[in-house]
Amino acid sequence: MNKNLLLNINSYLLILLPAFLVTGPLLPEIVLLITFIIFLILCYSEKEFKYFNNNFFKIFLLFYLIINLSTFLNFNLLSLKSSLFYFRFGFLSLVIWHCIDKNPKFIKYFFTSLIILLIAIFLDSLIQLIFKKNILSFPISQTGRVSSFFGDELVLGSFLTRIFPLFVALIFLLNISNKKYILPVVTILFLINIFITSSRTSLAMFIFFVISFLIFLKNIRLFVIFSLITLILVSLTYSFNKTGFNRLFVHTFNQFSENNTIQIHSFRHTLHYLTAWKIFKEKPLLGYGPKSFRLNCFKKQFVPNKYIQNNNTFFTNQTAELNILIQGINYDVNGNEIIEKFYNNEVLNFLPILNNTESQKKVYDLTDNFLLFDIYKFNEINKLSSSVVTLYIKNLNSNEDKFIFKNKQNAKFYLNINAISTKENKILIQKNTKYLVNYSEYFNGCNTHPHNFHLQVLSETGLIGYFIIFSLFMYIVYALLINLFKINSKTLNLNNLSAPSIILLIGYMIILFPLFPSGNFFNNWLSISIYLPSGFLLSELYKK
Repeated sequence: MNKNLLLNINSYLLILLPAFLVTGPLLPEIVLLITFIIFLILCYSEKEFKYFNNNFFKIFLLFYLIINLSTFLNFNLLSLKSSLFYFRFGFLSLVIWHCIDKNPKFIKYFFTSLIILLIAIFLDSLIQLIFKKNILSFPISQTGRVSSFFGDELVLGSFLTRIFPLFVALIFLLNISNKKYILPVVTILFLINIFITSSRTSLAMFIFFVISFLIFLKNIRLFVIFSLITLILVSLTYSFNKTGFNRLFVHTFNQFSENNTIQIHSFRHTLHYLTAWKIFKEKPLLGYGPKSFRLNCFKKQFVPNKYIQNNNTFFTNQTAELNILIQGINYDVNGNEIIEKFYNNEVLNFLPILNNTESQKKVYDLTDNFLLFDIYKFNEINKLSSSVVTLYIKNLNSNEDKFIFKNKQNAKFYLNINAISTKENKILIQKNTKYLVNYSEYFNGCNTHPHNFHLQVLSETGLIGYFIIFSLFMYIVYALLINLFKINSKTLNLNNLSAPSIILLIGYMIILFPLFPSGNFFNNWLSISIYLPSGFLLSELYKK
């Protein structure tokens, strides 16, 4: 067979791979299969084995063996499907490295294709934001999030955040002139596009990357300009897209201060993390296998009951009558998020009820303009007393009915119970009495994955699998620090890395940063977007 023809097929398929990622997982998977087969044919015919005799492939192969061992020890089809064919992602990096070595025009054509794709996405995103539909008639999401060509999949922000470091690295690889003018413009356009997606994690990761990159450039002027532009975009978002502003900032602030406590992650994410930690402790060496979190999270021994109860526990401040503030987050008919105070500072009577199973409902109920909540009095966590206090809260303002239970699946309610003084002859509660509300939006930490790469790998592959991911993260941080402070490394050849290598390493540091929420580590679409830049990084690193 014509080797040049095979090389060109691989090159053009990989050049189009970012565009195929926009269409979903099917086309990228076909590309991975074809390029993998051609790559093996070319390596065998040319006796090119350097792509297999390197640290990257050896470490990847070790990780591949570990996740398959974990799968076979905890056999289930879901894990087997993920682990058995996981090799294709490592080979994606090798195929890209091979194309860069053998095709001198590969990087140029890849960059050109990427520019066309990003321009199309940017213009289409603006159209969807303004006209509520993109050029393919995909509507904007009900929460006001722009998704462009991704349609129902709200991953545009994630895609842009992961492709940006590669795009910047390609500018340096091609040694494009006037970088000091091009880079600020490109950064602003990416920032605008990520802003209108209202993806909070993507925005945080993007800003973190830009700041890290500017630290390496040691350019305070650019840092100040970027900060000012970010503030301007925040103001514009508030003026023209309040739904997006509320999601990016107001909703984030509310999550950070849920239940009147400051917390890094939301109640929902914390439930995922605690569940993953419990699963890890059950099988700490090799875990339960890839994608097994969704199979185990509902099991009784892995439910973080204590955390759920603590976040639904209230204390009285003094001997007095209960005073209740109910706040809700709901959505109006247009899908816009509404934050309303339904009841505030209303003095309410309550009736103690003993052994009344009728009142012991696990969710709210609305009948005849009365909102029913059950509050269980208890002395210690997990030890409920026999008395149940049912609160019948009258809806005094009928005009607020339109916000109540408009969408029960999306509505959220918070109860802040305080005590107020009263001189009337009413039933009083004692100071520092604990009350447990028998309503929680989430009764376990279940989801398809724990929303954190580190905790997912830890719970699904154990310490043995996690050691590779953690070591990789620390290796990247170490390499970046050595190059930032110009430290002489005698043990590792990491000194004076090229600008593209540093940029791509910063990108991977952001992706693997432990505090950022993340997608499913073993998801095929996400794995392709993660492994895609590594082929360029390998090519650059092995030039030394």
